[in-house]
Amino acid sequence: PFRSNIPEISKFTFGQVDESYYDRAMKLQKSGSVLVGGSNYGQGSSREHAAISPRYLGVKAVIVKSYARIHRKNLCNFGILPLIFVNPADHDKISQEDVIEIKDVRKHIEKDNVAVGIGFAGALIAMANIIRFAIGVEFSSWMTIMEDLSYDLLIGFAFLPAARLLADKILLPGEKLTDELVNQEKANNGAGLIEAFAYISGSILITWCL
Repeated sequence: PFRSNIPEISKFTFGQVDESYYDRAMKLQKSGSVLVGGSNYGQGSSREHAAISPRYLGVKAVIVKSYARIHRKNLCNFGILPLIFVNPADHDKISQEDVIEIKDVRKHIEKDNVAVGIGFAGALIAMANIIRFAIGVEFSSWMTIMEDLSYDLLIGFAFLPAARLLADKILLPGEKLTDELVNQEKANNGAGLIEAFAYISGSILITWCL
């Protein structure tokens, strides 16, 4: 019944694990607060309300060990800074009511990350390769060519993430490619090259199979 009533639905935020959270958060609504969580944070909460409610309560940032599914993007959409512990053990060093200072946020967001750029360039090349293949068929009729185009693009774009995941598991066992790209003090260009290679080689394999 409170689906569109954000002030009311916010009263239930984290109520199952911390009944006093709402009252404490409201005292800091204007000055802002930070949430600290564990692994797979946001599991089962893909709805926007899981981000809207904390935002209404004044949450400025969330620091966790890892995020579940699309929750991290939902936090971004509603103006909450989603962060991940570089060292997961630091989670246990933080207690309730501790004051957390996050410095130079804009600087770190805007800084160049060559590794991410390399990986993104590889993804663009891979997508262009799939599109080139899809539109390279002989023309017979508009209906046929649109069906073939849709099929090739759907299959191609659906399997590109699978190629990246496979490269992650094979080439970086025990590590996560995303962490190597974005959670390093210095850009890991090697990880960027691995991501680019995964996308480009994946697109070549996909078009060969099609």
